[in-house]
Amino acid sequence: MRIEIFVVRSEKENKDNLGIAKGALIRLFGGLTIIPNCVGYWLNENKEIEADSVEIWLIYADFPEADTESNAIFKRTTMNTFLTILELIKEATRQKSQAYALNNKIYFI
Repeated sequence: MRIEIFVVRSEKENKDNLGIAKGALIRLFGGLTIIPNCVGYWLNENKEIEADSVEIWLIYADFPEADTESNAIFKRTTMNTFLTILELIKEATRQKSQAYALNNKIYFI
């Protein structure tokens, strides 16, 4: 599974909590690649284009097929932990929503 987390970087971010999130992701999935210095564009409420400085945190994860109860529990537990880490990133970056992609399909929390 390819996981991308779009992390907005700014002066008002909580660097300590981002470090905690980064470490938690590495422990959960075994590795993490950061693609720095990206720019993300979005439409605000007034339909004006805005830009943010963004890093893409990239993870490749190998999940077992959910063909057994044990594998299904493992996958569910891992994804619940992942969502908790995403909430930490959202709070640390002071964003209204956190974007991430699983196998190139975008989601927001």
